Amino acid sequence: MTPDEEKRGTFISQDKIDNFYGKFARKIDQWDENVEKYRNKYSLLKAIPVKTIIRLIKAGPQVLHLLISLLNHEEVTRKTKARVSAAIAYFIFPFDALPEGLIGPIGYLDDIVIALMLIEYLLNGKNEREKEIITELWQGTPEELTVLRGILKGIDVVRYLEKQLRKIVPGIG
Repeated sequence: MTPDEEKRGTFISQDKIDNFYGKFARKIDQWDENVEKYRNKYSLLKAIPVKTIIRLIKAGPQVLHLLISLLNHEEVTRKTKARVSAAIAYFIFPFDALPEGLIGPIGYLDDIVIALMLIEYLLNGKNEREKEIITELWQGTPEELTVLRGILKGIDVVRYLEKQLRKIVPGIG
């Protein structure tokens, strides 16, 4: 960690986050053929079109990078950092609705959807500076973020995940 990062109270070195992002993105790029295999086993996957699942999973590295980068940003409020921490905890907890330890990268779908729900919540919030920070830290194009937000709005299963998330993280939504 650089002295500047230590001074700001950085959670994790931004270089380490960027390096992890690259490794995670490469891993995600190699799994497409397994989607159909697991669709029949997990009802959550049946509720979402295959192309949408693939698009969401491939956005996983960008979404996780954004969340961790928000923790590092000195202008992000403590309340938002607490919410982001909860989303990251769900992301890395191995036993959830779709366990990535058992089904590989497809298991990140629920984690990514929950993280996107938080991002959507923040982008619809009142803190204009945090909205700017999110768009500054996003590793993809603004259009990709817009598409992901649109996908999120169109997924019926999001309503189910929203209810589950509200049980875990009070104050969301």
